[in-house]
Amino acid sequence: MRDIVTTRGAGLPQYGKTHLFPLTIHRIMDRVPGQVIDYGIQLMNAPRQWLRSKGENIRVAVLDTGIDRAHPDLKENIRGGYNFLDDNDNYADDHGHGTHVSGIIAGSDNGIGIVGVAPKTQLYALKVLDEKGEGGQEHVIAAINWAFDYGIHLLNLSFGSQKPNAKLRAIMEKANRAGLTFVAAAGNDASKAFTKDSIDYPGRWADLVLTVAAVDRSIKRASFSSQGPELFLAAPGVNILSTYPLNRYVRLSGTSMAAPHITGAVALMMAERRKRSGTLPNPADVRRFMMEHAVAIGDRKDYGYGFFRF
Repeated sequence: MRDIVTTRGAGLPQYGKTHLFPLTIHRIMDRVPGQVIDYGIQLMNAPRQWLRSKGENIRVAVLDTGIDRAHPDLKENIRGGYNFLDDNDNYADDHGHGTHVSGIIAGSDNGIGIVGVAPKTQLYALKVLDEKGEGGQEHVIAAINWAFDYGIHLLNLSFGSQKPNAKLRAIMEKANRAGLTFVAAAGNDASKAFTKDSIDYPGRWADLVLTVAAVDRSIKRASFSSQGPELFLAAPGVNILSTYPLNRYVRLSGTSMAAPHITGAVALMMAERRKRSGTLPNPADVRRFMMEHAVAIGDRKDYGYGFFRF
């Protein structure tokens, strides 16, 4: 089953539009047996890193379709959020994408369902996309301003646009200088027609974000994963099990699933660094650490510096 999401015909021309990438829904489940540590988390050796940190006291904003705040695998880690579409505090997820992304980052280690990469990370749901997975870039700009004001450390951006936006870049530059780290999905637009240059914005701004490609359980590039010189790392993004609204679980594929694996890994790294030194790493420190733990696996335009592994 394909969940094809496109931009609206009407929008906000002074800001532009942003949207979810097409993704593949493999299977929706009411429950999973016991508690699952999905293959991607194991390939990244995250459980070994849990001996040092689980993302404690790291604040991660998920700019997406919202989060199901009642989900048993997420509720203990959700600290708040905001709905920038309706300008209120109701950040409920009426699509499912944001809840799935959030579970990959910080699904609780509570004996049921799934475990995220950084199971004690504090989640903030910044709803910038509607039930169709669409939103104006003015919503993204407002959400980044909110994150800046509320002391967020790390932002996950599993969406994109084919056109750059000067105002969005300006606020991301400001946030980056202030110490906020951005992780972005590369996009699901791989095609011979693009000649390995298909990454969407903001992932194309390689100086501001950690742009993530998707690989499968064999650590091979997913056929859909956008390619280009802006790629930074590769992470699992095929048939990923995570949380879904109404207390359910689902397996999805897309670079939207790869990016939160890296967001969770950065949260683990940040938490460990603060435990050891009392300070948080800045974006340049994060970039160096992630590069040092990247295992080269092929063409930079397919995998960036490689597959991240602790």
